[in-house]
Amino acid sequence: MNSNLKYQQVYDILASNIKNEFFLPGQKIPSENELAESYNVSRVTIRKALEQLETEGLVDREKGKGTFVKRKTIEKKMGKVVSFTESTIMLGNTPSSKCIHFEKKRSPLIAQNYLNLNEGDEVWAIKRIRYANGLIVLYEESYWVDSVCGQLTKEIAESSIIGHLRTVGVRLGYGKQEFIALSADDELAGFLGVNVGFPLLRSTMSFFTKNDEPIFIAVNYYRTDRVTITSTRYIDD
Repeated sequence: MNSNLKYQQVYDILASNIKNEFFLPGQKIPSENELAESYNVSRVTIRKALEQLETEGLVDREKGKGTFVKRKTIEKKMGKVVSFTESTIMLGNTPSSKCIHFEKKRSPLIAQNYLNLNEGDEVWAIKRIRYANGLIVLYEESYWVDSVCGQLTKEIAESSIIGHLRTVGVRLGYGKQEFIALSADDELAGFLGVNVGFPLLRSTMSFFTKNDEPIFIAVNYYRTDRVTITSTRYIDD
């Protein structure tokens, strides 16, 4: 059999196994020797198939350790307002959320500072752990302005608050976002299922309507192994 045809057949089988989650994200796949024996082909053929899988972003090859199925990440595109639920679905993943704190309260300092609220303004204070395909992606602390967002519920918080707001006519006009790299402390490590000291990315986002009414502020703590930040820049000639 032509060597190129053999390589293609092996590639097709492995790619199918990865996409159908026979090999799970992060799982080490069999060695080159084991695969060569299983498919009755040479190591050269196996290596070529693995190189193609790596090129297409399906696996990561680590020298001295082996080949691992690439972990799925959530892609956040700068410059476009896309909710966690929407961005997760666009990548072909299944989003879910666990609301671990929900209450209406007077606005805390962070909401006053970022949203220009007064101390007596009420907000919905919500803490959520957010998942893609059952894997923890981020922990979120957010504050939603009651006078703008109206009645929220824990059930809405475990779905998509932004999606709910659209249904009641509240539209996001623009937002501001800043990033800080930090390490997980005891509390964050517990929420995110990582070790203390694990590298995290903290995103602080504040959103307003087109009429400058404050809507919410969210502080998200991302696992850096499960998120990708993409920025597109345009250059004027």
